[in-house]
Amino acid sequence: MNSKLAALPFLFITGAALAGSSPMQPGLWEVTMKTDIAGMPMAMPAQTIRHCYTQKDLQDEKKTVPQSQDRNCQITNFDARGNTVTWTIQCKGENAMTGTGTMTVNATSYSGSVRSRMKDGKQTMEMTQSWSGKRVGECK
Repeated sequence: MNSKLAALPFLFITGAALAGSSPMQPGLWEVTMKTDIAGMPMAMPAQTIRHCYTQKDLQDEKKTVPQSQDRNCQITNFDARGNTVTWTIQCKGENAMTGTGTMTVNATSYSGSVRSRMKDGKQTMEMTQSWSGKRVGECK
C-alpha cells in the first residue's frame, strides 16, 4: 500500500472552472490542494501551485475539472449547472479507483473536492482531495 500512497497526493491536478457560461476570469491563479486519506495517522500537508488559465483553457468544459495524471482514468457523468460542475471518475489498471467530484466557480475564485475509493489488495482506501483557487493577476 505504501507505493500507492506515495502517488495519491499527485493523482489529480487542479483544474479551472466552468466553460461557456463560467464567470471565471482567465489569468494567473493560485491553487491550494489538500489530500485527506481515511485512517492515515498523519495529515498530508497542503500544496499550493500557480497556474495560468487562458481563455482557450476555459472553452472545453470537461477539460476544466481536475484531471487525473493517470492515463487510465476517464471522466463521465459530467454535468454543468449554473456555477457548479459535478462528475464521476473511474481509473483502471494498477491504481484502479472510482470517485465523484464537485466544483463551484466565481469570477475570481473556485473550490471543490473529489471523493474517491481505491482497492489495494484486500483493503479499500478512501480519499478526499479538496482545493481552492483564487485569481492573483495576469499571466506573464
